[in-house]
Amino acid sequence: MTNGILEIREIRGGSRAAKKKLQEVIRKVKNPRVANKRVSVWLLRWVNENFKSQGGKVGGWKPFKLGGRKIPGGGIDRSAKLLQDTGRLRASFSPFHSRNTAGVGSDLNYSLTHELGLPHKNLPSRRMLPLDTDRQVTSGIIKIYDHYIRTALR
Repeated sequence: MTNGILEIREIRGGSRAAKKKLQEVIRKVKNPRVANKRVSVWLLRWVNENFKSQGGKVGGWKPFKLGGRKIPGGGIDRSAKLLQDTGRLRASFSPFHSRNTAGVGSDLNYSLTHELGLPHKNLPSRRMLPLDTDRQVTSGIIKIYDHYIRTALR
């Protein structure tokens, strides 16, 4: 092993097929792009489920202060869903991956504002993204990588 990366220098006494299989496994495991793509898509599904349940995956989002969305000209729309008036925010999340990373994110400038909140403006944090400390998230990601490794070993 060199710099934490397994290298094949020589396999003595093994068959050609075994050598070839081992080289193939090492090549696959060295490039987890496919597994990272699956993780990023899994994370996007998590975010979409979190929106659908209005923050249910993170303990629920703090409700509207007035019990619903203010309607221009007066009144309250009590059927309004948090962070989903137009659907633009929810639809802005997309998966990304590379050889070394997997994730999900939004390029809308106000997504971070809602994620973190603005306490000085009485805007509560309404977490849309998973944390790596969430057990369900960690478990789901580990299952994907376990499957990836098992497939590489076949």
